[in-house]
Amino acid sequence: MTDGIDKVILGYNFLKRYGCHWLCDECALVVNSRKCMLKHRNTKAKVPRIYVRSPVAVPADCSVNAPVKLPMSNRYAVAADWVSEATELRPGLLVARTLMPDCDKCATVLVINVSRREQFLRSDLCLDSAVPVNA
Repeated sequence: MTDGIDKVILGYNFLKRYGCHWLCDECALVVNSRKCMLKHRNTKAKVPRIYVRSPVAVPADCSVNAPVKLPMSNRYAVAADWVSEATELRPGLLVARTLMPDCDKCATVLVINVSRREQFLRSDLCLDSAVPVNA
């Protein structure tokens, strides 16, 4: 995985090490002499997952704008703004519904700590997924 795409990318070294063979006419990939059937997913909109960009401490009874990243899941998708739904990450730690731009360089989500103790978000923690905003 990379910061830019959240899908698996099989590199040449992996393909060579495990004796992989593409069977395009059968929609399959052979890995270690084992045939794996491939599936095609039709999608016009990417639905990115929201990941914490860098570690964040959320003090007790406070809120913090946590920096996030939204890796692409489909490089052919049309650019769109994104919205996440409100969710409870863990008891006492809430993520507010947030509107985010397609360019995630400055994207943040509001994280609210209503517990009596400081809570931490590790880098690359998946907070939720976002859906495109209908224009």
